[in-house]
Amino acid sequence: MGFTDNNGQNRTKQDLTAIVEEHINTVAGRYQNKVNGWDVLNEAFNEDGTLRQSKWLEILGDDYIAEVFKMAAKAAPDAELYYNDYNLFKPEKRRGVVAMAKNLIARGIKIDGIGIQGHYALDYPDLAELEDSIIAFGELGLKVMITELDVSVLPFPEDAHQGADVSQNFQLQDKYDPYRNGIPDDVNAQLGDRYKQLFALFLKHSDKISRVTFWGCTILKHGVTIGQCRVAPTTHY
Repeated sequence: MGFTDNNGQNRTKQDLTAIVEEHINTVAGRYQNKVNGWDVLNEAFNEDGTLRQSKWLEILGDDYIAEVFKMAAKAAPDAELYYNDYNLFKPEKRRGVVAMAKNLIARGIKIDGIGIQGHYALDYPDLAELEDSIIAFGELGLKVMITELDVSVLPFPEDAHQGADVSQNFQLQDKYDPYRNGIPDDVNAQLGDRYKQLFALFLKHSDKISRVTFWGCTILKHGVTIGQCRVAPTTHY
């Protein structure tokens, strides 16, 4: 599906709406009664809590989030519907998503949960900020999910954004890939400690968190890689 027509011009709002609705109906219909939850929308917000200047926003308008959630609710009335994004520990971005969710709830538009993407490192995020987001979303009466959880041990360019923005690109340098021969024991210990800290926080708020899903797992059997996965085992509370 493209955002432009055969003449290279933006599709009309009516045309794009029809395409999105057909896609939602096709996918939800195919897995009717087999999938109990859908990420309706992912990564629609900037770091400052404003909506990304995407083609969706440009063509469908400021209310496009509400419209796609209404489409999803109609297509999958028995499924839970979620919004999912990265860097939701940041106060500004959190406030934008909270405002969006409050707007949907006030209008009676179905939304069941918020997915907090967990692309973290040894030194960020500040767990107090992450906890604030868990509490804020939980106070809305929504399920909170930790999605795509991974913890990087690699250094990150100082001028790059934290998180999972796939538009980022920077030149490969040795200083950003220091562990080609394996992770030192002290760094591996820090990694274990970081996961302990994260799960201590998740357990503290197990009344709000419905699941934790890992990202980028490697499946090993007798020390041999037999498969890889992007989204792997889910921990339910």
